[in-house]
Amino acid sequence: MLIHYLSALYSFFCLQSFLFFSFCLHSSYVFLFFFFFLMIRRPPRSTLSSSSAASDVYKRQRKRKADYDQVKLPGEPIGCETGFLRGHGTYINNSQLTASVCGVLQEVNKLKAVQPLKSRYVGEVGDVVVGKVIEVGQKRWKLDVNSHQDGILMLSAVNLPGNVQRRRTAEDQLQMRSFFVEDDAVCMEVQQINQDGSISLHTRSERYGKLGEGLFLKVHAALVKRSAQHFHSLDCGVDAILGNNGYIWLSGSTDQGDEPQDPARMLEQIARVRNAIVLLEQEFMMISVQSIMQVLSASIQAGLHPKEMLGDWLPSCLRIN
Repeated sequence: MLIHYLSALYSFFCLQSFLFFSFCLHSSYVFLFFFFFLMIRRPPRSTLSSSSAASDVYKRQRKRKADYDQVKLPGEPIGCETGFLRGHGTYINNSQLTASVCGVLQEVNKLKAVQPLKSRYVGEVGDVVVGKVIEVGQKRWKLDVNSHQDGILMLSAVNLPGNVQRRRTAEDQLQMRSFFVEDDAVCMEVQQINQDGSISLHTRSERYGKLGEGLFLKVHAALVKRSAQHFHSLDCGVDAILGNNGYIWLSGSTDQGDEPQDPARMLEQIARVRNAIVLLEQEFMMISVQSIMQVLSASIQAGLHPKEMLGDWLPSCLRIN
C-alpha cells in the first residue's frame, strides 16, 4: 500500500514539473516573439526608399481626388444606395438624386445634402458674430447678421451698467437707446436657433458689446475659418474680429501700452489688413489669422502700398502650381 502511495506521489510531482517546464518554455517563446517584433521599427523619413515615397504621394493624390469628388455641380448626379433621404440642395431627376447647387456633398447616415459654397449665414450655437442694429423695438433689438432672417437681441440678454444682476424694468426699456441705436456695430454670440430659423443673440460677456471706431468688412461666411478664437491682435497693431457670419471688424490695437500711436500709420495698417482679406476672398481662399499674415508679410516684402495690393499682384502663397 505504501509503495502505491509513493508511486502516485512521484507521478504527481513529475506531472507538475512537466507542466511548469512547458509553461516556462512557452513564455520564453512569447517573450522572444514580442522582443523581435518591437525591435522592428520603421526607418526614418530620410531613409525611405523611392517606392515608399511614391506610395505616400499616391495616397495623398487619392485623398485629394476623394476631396474633389465631394464637390458637386448643378445637375450632377449623386451616387447613393437605396433608401436614401434627400436633403437641401438636391432634387430627384429620373429616380436619380441630383445636385441643384454648386457645393460640397454632406452625408449623415442615409441623408444626402449639398452645402452651397456661397450662401447666407446659417447660425450655430456658440458662434461669434458681428452685426449692425437695424431696428430698436420693444424689449429687443433687430440686427443684420448676414442671415436669411434678422438676429434678435433681447433686453434681458445684455449686461446692465455695472454688471448689475436684476430683472429688467420699464425704465430699462426707456433707456434702450443708451445701449444700442440704429447702425451701431455690435459683437455678439449666438445663444439659440429658434424654430422659425431666427437667431437669438446675447452680449453677456466683457468681450462682447458695442464696437467703437473701426472698419466694417463683409465677406462670404463660408470663407471664414471656424476656430476656437475669433478675437485676434495682429502683430501689425490691428485688432480683428472674424465673425462666423462673414462680417469682420478691424480697429487699432488697444494693447500698445504707453507708446503713442501714429494715426496715419494705424490707418495704413488697417487698410493693408483689409486689402489682404479682400484679396483672399477674391481668390476664394479660407480667411484666418495665418492666411491674413501670410498675405500681409508678402506685401511688405514686395514693398507694395496698401492700394497696390488689389492690382495684378498675387502672392506666391495664393498661387496654384
